[in-house]
Amino acid sequence: MATLTADRADTGVQPYGGSTNEFCVAYGSYTFSSNPATNDVVELCKLPAGAVLVGGKAFCEVIDTDGTPTAAFELGTSDDTDKYLTSQTLDAEVDKDLTTTLLAAGPMTESTAVTVEAKMTTAATFQAGSMTVAIYYVMP
Repeated sequence: MATLTADRADTGVQPYGGSTNEFCVAYGSYTFSSNPATNDVVELCKLPAGAVLVGGKAFCEVIDTDGTPTAAFELGTSDDTDKYLTSQTLDAEVDKDLTTTLLAAGPMTESTAVTVEAKMTTAATFQAGSMTVAIYYVMP
C-alpha cells in the first residue's frame, strides 16, 4: 500500500477555517503517473475541524484500460474510507455529486480536522489520468 499526496493535502497545507457562515470549498487533484495498487490511498485535500459539509463533486478519468475494467475507489477519511462515496468502478469517467451522501441524515459535521482520501479498492490496468474532488462546507 502506498500513500499518494496531492498538493492541497501536503503536510504544510492547513485547511481553511473561514468565517462564521462563510461558504468554503476544499479541493484537490491528483494525476496518476503509474498504476495505483489495491489499498493505495490518494490524499486529496483537508477539511477543518467543525466544517459542516453541504455538498461536493468527485471526478476521475478512466485509468483502467482492461477490456472489462475493475479499478475502483471509494472516498472518505482514514477512519471511514467510504464516508463520502462508496466504491466506484472506473470503467468510465466518474462524475459524482456528493450532496446526497453528505446530506442523507442532515448536514455532516467533521468534529476534527481530516484529510479527504480516495482509497483504491481494486487495482487497474494502467492508463494515465487524474482524480479531482471538491467538498463544499460552511463554518458554524
